[in-house]
Amino acid sequence: MLEQPTELDRLNRTLSKLEILRETLLDPDLFNSSLLEDYAKEVAEAVQNGIDPWNNESRWSAMKSVFFASTVLTTIGYGDMAPATTEGRVFCIVFAMIGIPIALTAITNLGRLLATLISSFYRRFRTSCKWIDRLSKSAGISSGGVQSKGVYVVAGVGLLALYIAMGGGLFMIWEDWSFSEAFYFCFITMSTIGFGDLVPQQQTYVFLCTLYILVGLALTSTIFELVRRQYAESWERMKELSEKLADLSGPLSDTLKRLGDQAHRYGGDISIDMNLMKDLRDLRKAVAMTKFELEWKAFKKHGKKPPDSLLLPEDTDEPVKVVWIIYESNV
Repeated sequence: MLEQPTELDRLNRTLSKLEILRETLLDPDLFNSSLLEDYAKEVAEAVQNGIDPWNNESRWSAMKSVFFASTVLTTIGYGDMAPATTEGRVFCIVFAMIGIPIALTAITNLGRLLATLISSFYRRFRTSCKWIDRLSKSAGISSGGVQSKGVYVVAGVGLLALYIAMGGGLFMIWEDWSFSEAFYFCFITMSTIGFGDLVPQQQTYVFLCTLYILVGLALTSTIFELVRRQYAESWERMKELSEKLADLSGPLSDTLKRLGDQAHRYGGDISIDMNLMKDLRDLRKAVAMTKFELEWKAFKKHGKKPPDSLLLPEDTDEPVKVVWIIYESNV
């Protein structure tokens, strides 16, 4: 309602001007090189303003307008269509300010729902297929652990890649693109980059394209949610370990202090020198020794004899059995 009348008026005026110039160019008595230059400039200006000099149809059709509204709400913004009137721009601002939070909230909630469904399906599938547990144990993946959560992420990324590939096949048919172009368009869209160099033009499939984009954004949000859950669980585990070891002193606290000094000195830099690597090795050793000390004290507290795996030989201060520990870090 806001953009189509103005666009049609500009389109009709441009086409009328080009028609007059074409008729003049076809007249041998009036033809000259300056008229040809004027015609070329008019065509270039029309294309630059988003007007097809050889088509008198409005781009602001009902389906195209719905597609434009969806790109605004999802913050994709291809840039091939944009409001040109003051009223249209003001409405677009208000529409975006109100609609974007609603749309992103809906997409995020849908992503969380899909993440929960994927996690639930994987747990049931894993329970019903015992060979997965045997394979996971042989690969060193603990059931329900942080590493097994990484399986969710890998599966989600694979599902997203499959979804993009399926969309690439569909757009090959709808838009007569090559597979590489269609795959590229789907990825740029799912990541909400939206360069606008490739944009669907077939109005017959605009609704299906919009639906594909919305579901794809929800799937992308699912991947982000799975990754967030993995980091959240890792962080909670580290917090629990920190609380248990808060009152301890000795090599662990000294190593943690050195790590804190290193982190402060580095700031946001991701470069790591040999000293920091040494501190990480010291931290792993300190945590292993602390675990040994906690187990030793637990047996002594209840008046029980520690198992042979925790007995210390007379000529060394190191445990007989190697104590393994998984240390995660976001350094």
